[in-house]
Amino acid sequence: MSRHNVMRAGSGTGLQKRRERDGLGSGSRLDDDVVDIADLLTINVSGLKFQTRKSTLNRFPSTLLGSSDREKYFNPTTNEYFFDRHRESFETILYFYQSDGLLCLPATLNPDIFIEEVRFFQLGDHILEKLSPEVSNTKQIALPKHPIQKKIWQVFEDPLLVEYSYDEYGGVR
Repeated sequence: MSRHNVMRAGSGTGLQKRRERDGLGSGSRLDDDVVDIADLLTINVSGLKFQTRKSTLNRFPSTLLGSSDREKYFNPTTNEYFFDRHRESFETILYFYQSDGLLCLPATLNPDIFIEEVRFFQLGDHILEKLSPEVSNTKQIALPKHPIQKKIWQVFEDPLLVEYSYDEYGGVR
């Protein structure tokens, strides 16, 4: 599957959040179900909050979120699970649980970051193997040779990963 043919799996979550906020429901087949408050949990990923059902996560008991291992990330003060992780990757990882195991590498994400998140959430080696051909087929772009141009390129490519350091004159190193 080509990276360019992949629809971003988490793209519907923004619409779903707005519908739920406005009292319109999620628009899914689960709307007809009675929601058991005890089955809901909140996951905070670096300040961005997601709600899902424990039963949705429990379908994959060998993963971090589907097992009791998630409890070490529970904050009883806020009554939520907190992960200091990559937000954009998490939308797709949560969709993995909601879609019964469908996982695609979104074209908008850095493949290395996404694979690290898949490893962290322990989605499984078989998932990583399926992603490997997709990742290896992505076009590699040569970075500029000049250090300042290279740093500027990296800032625009992935602003969260770039560390900034300045010389004594205020220039970027």
